[in-house]
Amino acid sequence: MLSITDLTDFIELDFETVVIIARATGLDEPESVGLARQLLESEDGIALIHHMYRDHIDAPSGSRRDSRELTQSYRRFARKYPLPHAFPEA
Repeated sequence: MLSITDLTDFIELDFETVVIIARATGLDEPESVGLARQLLESEDGIALIHHMYRDHIDAPSGSRRDSRELTQSYRRFARKYPLPHAFPEA
């Protein structure tokens, strides 16, 4: 399990994103932290995390509360890391 200290060492990374990556890949949390850090270094990686969030949001889930919390987590991530190439250059 990650501690708050682990996350503050990687301030650009939030716990919800680590959990999404862990669920999408089947990696444990320490490996998911490493992968998340790598993905956040490129536009393609950021786009991939967006897709991981969207896949989890679109999948049938347990409770409405869980779905709402996941959607809120995704909104925070999307504000922090907008989807690259969302607006093609003219």
